[in-house]
Amino acid sequence: MPTRDVVSWNVIIAGHVKCGQVHEALDLFRQMQREGLQPDPVTFVGVLNACASVRPLEEGRRAHEHIIQCGCESNKFKALELFQQMQQERVQPDCITFVALLNACASVMALREGKCVHEQITQSSYESNLIVGNSLVDMYAKCGSMEDAVRVSEKMPLRDVVSWNVIISGYVKCGQEREALELFQQMQQEGLQPDSVTFVAVLNAYTWFALHDVKEEKKVIHLCHHSEKLVIAFGLISTPPGTPLRIFKNLQVCGDCHTATKFTTKIVGRRIIVRDANRFHHFEDGVCSCMDYW
Repeated sequence: MPTRDVVSWNVIIAGHVKCGQVHEALDLFRQMQREGLQPDPVTFVGVLNACASVRPLEEGRRAHEHIIQCGCESNKFKALELFQQMQQERVQPDCITFVALLNACASVMALREGKCVHEQITQSSYESNLIVGNSLVDMYAKCGSMEDAVRVSEKMPLRDVVSWNVIISGYVKCGQEREALELFQQMQQEGLQPDSVTFVAVLNAYTWFALHDVKEEKKVIHLCHHSEKLVIAFGLISTPPGTPLRIFKNLQVCGDCHTATKFTTKIVGRRIIVRDANRFHHFEDGVCSCMDYW
């Protein structure tokens, strides 16, 4: 044939599978992609059938991972449909497949399907896997089920900074800023070093906390008084790490922003100089030059 489209490849792949030539079918699947052809659901079904029979099993698993990734890129729901196919074919997912599935569920907020994946993880040997655990917490948080996210997080035998970031960010996205800040304090008490992702989440929590403190008719005035939080956030993102940040405003700095700025310098390890209506405030390592008297 001078040219072969996706239908041509599907026919030959399915033919090899029916004849029991599963390795040849998988080789054709790889060749198809090398030639720039995009697989469709029919291709995936054929390859799934090949994977169900392939030996050694590791080769089938690698093919499954690739199918899930392709499905996630083109259509998140397709990945979940393929997972159902995997269950029907009794092919056991591995760590990478579970993470890809959880990411797909999180992207489309498919909580019910995410819980089905969770059940499969519980029945497998991956429940204590750190990466899978973090993906589970992230999935529940992005689906708005913080109760489930917290439950999974608390059962994890080991938690790294990513584990804390996921749950803190989840609280912020769900409008539970107080819980996010309390969890950040707990993280520090347990000796975990925050990173830039932690800082962004905590700063967002402080910003939203400030916005929520007042009634609707006072929001404009409140933003004027607390504007340095937003300016600091922008400054930290747009300036090189380690350089001092200088802010000038024509209103006296308030107690809440003063505390937040001390807190920020402790996290990011940068000096912040704020000039308000009365004086300069030099913030560094959690302390202000005014010694909290201004």
